[in-house]
Formats: sequence, structure tokens, C-alpha cells
Amino acid sequence: MKKKILIIIGTIILIGLVSSFSYFLGQKQVKVTSNPLESKVMENWSATASGKVTEISGRSLTLNNEGDILTILISEEASFGRIVPTEENEKSLGPLTRKEIEFSEIKVGDQVKISCRLNPEGLLEGLIVTILQ
Repeated sequence: MKKKILIIIGTIILIGLVSSFSYFLGQKQVKVTSNPLESKVMENWSATASGKVTEISGRSLTLNNEGDILTILISEEASFGRIVPTEENEKSLGPLTRKEIEFSEIKVGDQVKISCRLNPEGLLEGLIVTILQ
């Protein structure tokens, strides 16, 4: 009697193992990306940087915020703007608007906010630069 029970239990275990192995072999193999920066699953790695411009070198802006310094390469496709009062409320603290400007209008000492993305090389790339003062 004990021998029959052991054979039945062994058979059930064997069937379970064979079924699991067959299921595993039938599964579609997937590519696992070890570097999330190269993954198509992660569509957008974004960040915002803000601080005072301390240096402009080519297409790079160096910012200082309370002693932390960061240099950001600005994309060729980037947009640039300055926050200004709307024309109707120039003398008040009323609504503000973003006026489009050129990269060349950014000066050392400007307080800026930069919307950035992380490129596949792991470097920050500025996409939207706004002068806040």
C-alpha cells in the first residue's frame, strides 16, 4: 500500500516537472536590457535644473545653485524663453508670459530653469531653457 502511494506521488511530481519544463521551452525568449538608458520601455528620462548661469561655453550652460555646480549641454533643437509680465499688466505682479528668445540672449548672472532629458550616453541635454528674471 505504501509503495503504491509513493509511486502515485512520484508520478504526480514527475508530471508536474515535465509540464513545467515543457511550458518553459515554449515561452518566447525576450531581450533583457541591462542599461535602462538604452531601453525602449523607458521613453523619457527627464529632469529639471535651475540656478544662476556662471559660464557659457559653446552650447553649454554652467549653473550654480547654493554652491552646487552643474554644466548642461543644450540641444540644437532646444527652445529659449524669458518670463515677462503680460503687456496689459507690465506694472503689476499680474499674469506672466513666456517670450521666445535666442540662445545668444542668455547672459552670465541670469537665473534659469532648464528642462532636460537624459540621453543614451547618460548625459543631461537641455531642451527648454527659461530665464526667470
